[in-house]
Amino acid sequence: MKKILFVFCAALIALASCNTVKKADNSLLKNSWTNLHEENQDGVMVFRPTHSQEFAPSMYRLVLDLKDNNVAEYLVLSPVDAHYMESGKWRFDSNTQQLTITDKDDKTVHAYQVLEVTKDLLRVKEVAKQ
Repeated sequence: MKKILFVFCAALIALASCNTVKKADNSLLKNSWTNLHEENQDGVMVFRPTHSQEFAPSMYRLVLDLKDNNVAEYLVLSPVDAHYMESGKWRFDSNTQQLTITDKDDKTVHAYQVLEVTKDLLRVKEVAKQ
């Protein structure tokens, strides 16, 4: 009986400490996020708030700026190193924890499974674009 109670309590604690975006509150996603590719591993991308630190020089760092009213801006990789910001929209499905960013024509340009989001960290895994 004590084992069952211990397992139940451990499960409750694990669920309570989960940092995924809650259905009622995706406000933590609204931020300008810069990929810190030095921290990426095993297919998980790590983003930090764009204005939170000086990022080490890099040829390209993906930037996602998720704004109110589901407006998004994202950095486009240019083959001639003339990267530029493009406007689009973002949406978050709280049931699947999927963040999708689309261009002006509603074509998906980025799709991620959100693994963790706090005010200082966004961890995602890329999923197939639909």
